Amino acid sequence: MAFRHHLWRLGFRIAEAMDTSQRRMGFDWANARELIRRSIAEA
Repeated sequence: MAFRHHLWRLGFRIAEAMDTSQRRMGFDWANARELIRRSIAEA
């Protein structure tokens, strides 16, 4: 989350979990959903 806050401060926007999930790098839907939930709560 700290890195996401850093990116947000720099004006970047984040496409939640899509790229990692789509590239099949071991990031399953349950983890993607949790990351999205936490990111939305932080934003």
